[in-house]
Amino acid sequence: LLGTWVVALLTASCTFDREAHPQSSIHPTSDFASVIHELYVDIFWWTLGILVVVWVALAYILVRFRARPDQPVPKQVHGHMGLEIGWTVAPALIVVAIAIPTIQAVFSTQQGDPENALVVDVIGHQYWWEFRYPDSGLVTANEVHIPVNRPVSFRISSADVIHSFWVPMLGGKRDANPVRLRPEGEDPEYNWIHLTASEAGTFWGQCAEFCGASHSLMGFRVVVESDQEFAAWQAELAEPVTAPMTAPVDTTEAGEAAQA
Repeated sequence: LLGTWVVALLTASCTFDREAHPQSSIHPTSDFASVIHELYVDIFWWTLGILVVVWVALAYILVRFRARPDQPVPKQVHGHMGLEIGWTVAPALIVVAIAIPTIQAVFSTQQGDPENALVVDVIGHQYWWEFRYPDSGLVTANEVHIPVNRPVSFRISSADVIHSFWVPMLGGKRDANPVRLRPEGEDPEYNWIHLTASEAGTFWGQCAEFCGASHSLMGFRVVVESDQEFAAWQAELAEPVTAPMTAPVDTTEAGEAAQA
């Protein structure tokens, strides 16, 4: 039974369909997401090992000490010093073994701005996302473009209530808090996500903090593209709208003709 479960899990992970599961973290596409995914996999194998040990011990006890006719009561071990120490120390060692890589992952994903990073301001609204590019002055809504293989720093805040910025395949989940002003001369407080996307494509994100009645509408897209495509997108977005204004169409005569 255990082997069947392991094979099923490995098969599911190998046949992962990104199109069918656009908000799954099992397929990391950035350095940030890879750190989180590796930690997840390590803890998975730890817990699977613990499960195997527990099942084997349980099976042995059920077979070895099963009730038999005319069998005396087994020797009682209540208060056994060795067992008490064992099942106290063992869980503590497991917690330490999990805590060390977890702390390393936290520090790895909380480092400062990478050099030459593209800064993108992320502002949560009820109920949409605003993205600003301070270097170019461009502003978009519910869709953000970033170049592949280049460090990006998302500077996250909120214009109203607490939101949560989350793109599972790119990693991270950060609260978007209303900006709290600091004393004069100091920058406001922001939350940050620093990452480098390793794969081009379109990745779906979502607000992960219940922020009101229309919280579910706060989906957005992150488009990861080559440097050339990113530059072309910025140039296109920066072009002024030059379409001529057209006079409003008078539908009165058309309506009267249709009624006639």
